[in-house]
Amino acid sequence: MNNNRLKYLPLLFISFSFILLGCVPSYSQSNVKLTPWGESYDQPIAMVPWINDDFILIEKDGKVKTIDQAGKQLAVVLDVKDHIADTGGERGLLGVALHPSYPDSPYIYLNHTDKSNNTAIVRYVFHPKSSTIDPSTRGALYSDRTDTCILGWVMVVLVAIRRTALKI
Repeated sequence: MNNNRLKYLPLLFISFSFILLGCVPSYSQSNVKLTPWGESYDQPIAMVPWINDDFILIEKDGKVKTIDQAGKQLAVVLDVKDHIADTGGERGLLGVALHPSYPDSPYIYLNHTDKSNNTAIVRYVFHPKSSTIDPSTRGALYSDRTDTCILGWVMVVLVAIRRTALKI
């Protein structure tokens, strides 16, 4: 029985050799062209659609900016750098989400590492007609040492939204 398994070993070796040596794909990407869009930003991390075809863009160092559909900066609406200890590696301002009922529920959620390098999920009030976010509206929803990934923090935000809706 053991000899039957060994007879397939050369075929298996040849198959993996082709994979490791790099088979040429049957398609070509020579027709892909990169086109510059907008201004240059300092470590942009995420961008979400906002109002009137504009966007909210976050930078790792803590800036929250609004940009138009051409990628031009409209305003720096918030800077949370005072809440961030370090922006090296996978630290800094890392995620942004708007409430699903925005603008009726004018909340913006941010995921960042805090002064203790914990993962922090915070919420601010951000009215669509406002050009800035009032820092005094900051509400901490979550802070923990666990290393949550993007999906993890989104789940935390969804739970927070549900608790807010249920007034828990």
